[in-house]
Amino acid sequence: MRAKELAKILGGELYGEDLPFKAFSIDSRKIKEGEVFVPLKGKRFDGHTFIEDALKVGVGSLGRIDFKPKRGKFYLKVEEPYKALIKLAKFKRQNSRATFIGVCGSAGKTTTKELIAFLLSKRFKTYKSEGNLNSRVGLPLCLANLKENVDFGVFELGASQEGDVLFLSKILRPKIRVITALGEEHLETFKSLEGVIRGNGEIFKDFKEDDWAVVPHYAKKFYKLKRVITFGEGGELRAECVRVE
Repeated sequence: MRAKELAKILGGELYGEDLPFKAFSIDSRKIKEGEVFVPLKGKRFDGHTFIEDALKVGVGSLGRIDFKPKRGKFYLKVEEPYKALIKLAKFKRQNSRATFIGVCGSAGKTTTKELIAFLLSKRFKTYKSEGNLNSRVGLPLCLANLKENVDFGVFELGASQEGDVLFLSKILRPKIRVITALGEEHLETFKSLEGVIRGNGEIFKDFKEDDWAVVPHYAKKFYKLKRVITFGEGGELRAECVRVE
C-alpha cells in the first residue's frame, strides 16, 4: 500500500511524498523502517509528541495536528488517529478473502491462538495476532497489519469488562468463534462468574447460520448455538492417553 491509497481509505489530507509502506506501529520506540506511526492518546501521554522521533526511523505518520514532514517521509492528517485505526482494520477485514477465527475466554487464549495458527500454517497461508495483543487497541492494530493473500487469520479477543468482546467481534467478524474456558477473572469489573459468562458470550452476538462455535462442553448450556463443537469432559473432542515428554 502507498500513502495516497491510505489517504483515500481514511479520508485524510496527505503531506509529503506518495511513498510505499509495510505496516503500522503505535510505539515510536519500536517502529521499524517502512512503517507508519499511529499516535494514540493514553492516560499519561499523547502519542503526537513522539511523531518526530517515530519519523527518524519510520516512513510516515498519522495525526490530527498540523505537521510538515521532511523529505522522504509523509504525514496524513486525520480527524482522530484511533478512529482511523479502527476504520483501517475494518477495511482490511472487509477486503480479505481469509477465514477468520476469534479466540476468547478466561484462560489459555494466547496458547490456543498460537496452537491453532501453528497447525493451520502447515497447509495454509496463516496470519495471527501478535503476542497477546487482544485489546481495543491491540486487535485493530494487528488487523490493520493483516498480510495479503492470507487463507486464515487467527485473532485473540480480550475482555476486561462487558462490552469488550462485542466491540472486537464486530470488527473481526470471525467465522469460527472459540471460548477456551470460563472462570472468575476481572471480577472487579465483571462482578461475578455470570458477568464473565455474559462478557465472553458476546462473541456470539452476531452469530451467523454458517458460523461455527467451539466451546467447553460445560459452557454449551449458557449459549444458544446452532453449529457448535464441544471439547473437554463430556465433549465431542477429548484428550485421552496424554503423555508428557
